[in-house]
Amino acid sequence: MNYRNCWPLLIPVLLTACALGDVPPTATVPPPVTVQPAPTLTFAGSCASTKELETWLQITSLLAADFLTQMNTAAGLDRNALYEPIAAMVQMRDSVFAAATPDCAIAAQLLLTDAMDQAVLTFQQIANGDLAEGHEALGRITAQIEQALTLQTELAQRMEQQFRQAAQATASAQP
Repeated sequence: MNYRNCWPLLIPVLLTACALGDVPPTATVPPPVTVQPAPTLTFAGSCASTKELETWLQITSLLAADFLTQMNTAAGLDRNALYEPIAAMVQMRDSVFAAATPDCAIAAQLLLTDAMDQAVLTFQQIANGDLAEGHEALGRITAQIEQALTLQTELAQRMEQQFRQAAQATASAQP
């Protein structure tokens, strides 16, 4: 075979290979974030029972503060990095929803769970590209969570007062 005859065939192959090397890689689009709806709220118990109020406060106070921290951290992330923070927020939200809420804590629970649910949905929209940025919504949600935390502080003071009254009653009942 004569190699001089191959040059006309080889040049188009080389040019095609060079052109293919210049094609930018296609960006992989992450799958959409899907979030299950929040569970049903549980309203049970009375704040006359200090133990029921204490249990609710222990669960929701810690989770509310952690949720706020997670939310603020997620606000600074790229939308493609929101999958794990959203999953963590969903888990915290669901735990707060499942906490048995005594009668005096209903207002705080409704504020907190509404804010948490709004935050999860806002971050879901951001991650899915349905919302460019959520600074305004997150500002409102943060204010709502802070309101709930204020109500929790008031309920904690009530609980402490109940503990003091129970201790005084026990002390005065002893001979």
